[in-house]
Amino acid sequence: MNYLSWENIESVWNEYSEWYNQEELESKGIVLFPKPNVINKTVSQTTFAFLFLWINIGQTVSKSELTDGYRRLFPEYRSDFQAGRHIGNRTGYNISNYHHGIRGYSLVDKTCTEFVFRTSDTLTEQEWATLKSQYHFECACCGSKEGEPMSRANGICKLEKGHMDPELSLDLSNTIPQCQYCNGASKDKRKFNKKGETIALKNKVDGNWVYC
Repeated sequence: MNYLSWENIESVWNEYSEWYNQEELESKGIVLFPKPNVINKTVSQTTFAFLFLWINIGQTVSKSELTDGYRRLFPEYRSDFQAGRHIGNRTGYNISNYHHGIRGYSLVDKTCTEFVFRTSDTLTEQEWATLKSQYHFECACCGSKEGEPMSRANGICKLEKGHMDPELSLDLSNTIPQCQYCNGASKDKRKFNKKGETIALKNKVDGNWVYC
């Protein structure tokens, strides 16, 4: 298993960045993970997770190995490392995880699938009605019921279409019902799972996603 350090992480990112530019991945809608700051010793968790897989390409990396690797950079970090499970979701990189039947995470190879961020509403009215029914006409985040007083704000709940991932379109796989308070408070700042639980927050300083 290869590990990242403050001595090698910048050169690893430079190698990745050079490949990214040679393959013209930006034109395919694939995002470049932010560069680590070795002077201030900061790196986003998503960048770390991807670079860790990059230097171990083709191998399966467990969550405990990712956690151990992250603690080598940040010895005070005591939580389980969670960002690995999200970096392959709709990014275009060929990353496998538990959903693909492996016990961990793997950058399979240096191939990518063209990926374009969309923000348009592609959910039909029938799909929206069915989705609200599946949630018992309640806000996925706070449980406020449509037509009744909201639990977190004044006023009557009117369910709105909420993005699970604000960088993707409002289609059936990326929408949860939210009351107007939860939808307004979280717009473009949070990512959710189907249960309405927050899985990532947008960093106010650099705009990167920090996974919970």
